[in-house]
Amino acid sequence: MDPSKNPGITFINASSCEEMVSVVIPTYNREKTILRAVQSVLNQTYKNLEVIVVDDCSKDKTVEMLNSISDERLHVIVLEQNGGACRARNIGVSHARGEWIAFQDSDDEWLPEKLEKQIAFMKSGEYDFSFCRGNLILMDGRTILSPLDHYGNEPDRDWYHVLMTDFPVSTQKFLCKREVLKKVGFDEALNKSQDKDFALQVAHDFKVGFLAQPLVNIYAMQDSITYASNQEKKYDSVYRIVKKHKNEIENYIPARAFFYCNLGDYSYLFDRSLSLKWYQKSLKARFNKKVLAKYILTMIGLRKYF
Repeated sequence: MDPSKNPGITFINASSCEEMVSVVIPTYNREKTILRAVQSVLNQTYKNLEVIVVDDCSKDKTVEMLNSISDERLHVIVLEQNGGACRARNIGVSHARGEWIAFQDSDDEWLPEKLEKQIAFMKSGEYDFSFCRGNLILMDGRTILSPLDHYGNEPDRDWYHVLMTDFPVSTQKFLCKREVLKKVGFDEALNKSQDKDFALQVAHDFKVGFLAQPLVNIYAMQDSITYASNQEKKYDSVYRIVKKHKNEIENYIPARAFFYCNLGDYSYLFDRSLSLKWYQKSLKARFNKKVLAKYILTMIGLRKYF
């Protein structure tokens, strides 16, 4: 894989603090949830940490809420121009002092033992990067365990090829060694699927482990990046990922079928003919009854979302 796809991050603090965890939180207009997110990190049972919140030019009271927190481990960086979550993450990482680096989202919540358990897991397996399970909290208050049952409790597997055909990762579940971020940063051109793209490149070059415990509460926010309704932006991001990883995807048939189907899913709301083209390419790579059904329903105009 071309290492220039996601260039690594240059650290302002060249040396790291032994065993410290730096937690980077990008935020934009999250006055209602930022305190919950930050306090869930500060209240970890693992105490040797710093929290770096990068405010991406919020227009509400997010910064005011952050300034109300009295904890010397919290550092707030206020950007003068909005540049997106990936740029904010990269800036936050560049200021990190920790030997370990984790990410939190500004509308989610960590369980108290998240870092303690994940660090112990990574040390025991000598992993460079890991992700855990999470609880999805729906807008009506119901809780759903993230759908990763088919991976069982096995921490080791070929996660690179898993990521070629599935989306089991998200940034608030990540923990990695400092060395990983020196080689791989977040793609600032992506509006969606940044976590997928980042993890895909990391899994290609580093040892990845999966901790099969739910250690994060992920809240389904109406205006969050994950649940935004702008399908064209999702399409553009997935298309960029496909272009970046073209050789690897073209050489792995399940990946071709998976990504082409995704492009069909994200394009049918704004360009039906484009959607049909991608479904055809997916079916050509590998026949699948569900993809065929999507193709037919899209063609006759009876398709419902996903």
